[in-house]
Amino acid sequence: MEGAALSGKTVLVIGASSGIGLATANLFADAGSTVHAAARRSEAIQAGAGVRNVTAHALDISDKEAVWRTVEEVGESEGIDILVVAAGMNVLERRLE
Repeated sequence: MEGAALSGKTVLVIGASSGIGLATANLFADAGSTVHAAARRSEAIQAGAGVRNVTAHALDISDKEAVWRTVEEVGESEGIDILVVAAGMNVLERRLE
């Protein structure tokens, strides 16, 4: 990623406790962005980010109101230049009654 273009940008990465989401949050942090990373396991975000400047938020994406609250909180405090949603959700529905 272009560090100069991303330096100073505020990024919110949802689904950032592992895998693609965590790697994305770390890339933005390395490029100089202000990174807010959200996931159910916020402690995994901090562990995966290491010494990078990443703010972790506990968030369960199955709770729509919590998702909007997180977006609003980050947006109101710093604005959001880039939003990345890397979260997955497996919803099992009852097919037979």
